[in-house]
Amino acid sequence: MNDKPLIVDPQDSSCFATLNEAIADALDGEKIMVKPGDYRENLIVDKQIYIIGDGAMDDIRIIGDGVTPVISSQSPLLNLRNLTLINSSSTVPTIECASGICDVKYCAMQGGYYGVTGLSGSRISVDNSSVTGAANGGIYGCECIGVTVADTLIEKCKGIGIVAEECQELFVERATIMDVTPHGILCTGDGAFEVKDTEIIGVPSAPISDNGVPAADEMERIWYERREVEEDE
Repeated sequence: MNDKPLIVDPQDSSCFATLNEAIADALDGEKIMVKPGDYRENLIVDKQIYIIGDGAMDDIRIIGDGVTPVISSQSPLLNLRNLTLINSSSTVPTIECASGICDVKYCAMQGGYYGVTGLSGSRISVDNSSVTGAANGGIYGCECIGVTVADTLIEKCKGIGIVAEECQELFVERATIMDVTPHGILCTGDGAFEVKDTEIIGVPSAPISDNGVPAADEMERIWYERREVEEDE
């Protein structure tokens, strides 16, 4: 593994011109540093790497083609940092984690069917980030090992802010969910489910739905923990 990061900068002939070129060259564990600019690419990642914006997040924009996810991951561990991801499609997610772990921090996801989607057996974490303008909801996990959302803004999505269907774990902490519908958070199944110190405003129905049951009333900050149901002897 090279100790120096791989650098993507179309303005510098000594660097990679595109993210896809850098990903193809990267070894497991390496870091790809992305200089400011607009990158009109869709990324497919199956390596354990970091992709890190080197500059202001708003100045490092990865713009998808509107046909496939901006980032499709089958990486054992993909770390995304300090990036803006733009998806003009209303039918595919902006980030899709098909397997492994996708760890998103200090990123902005704009548009898409969902901002982040985790599929069966994957684990997704979204921290200190934002999801805006998604067509069907902010963050979606289906049969994931875990979904964790912390210190993240989800707003102006035409669906539920966070959806976890039959996931083993859903943890939400210090998030803000605004102007979504009909609920802020929907969780189904019998896995662990906990919400801490989270603001949910501007939703037409209950802020939280736990297996179809309204689980929290409107209040300034919401705390909720699913309780295990004791079986009758």
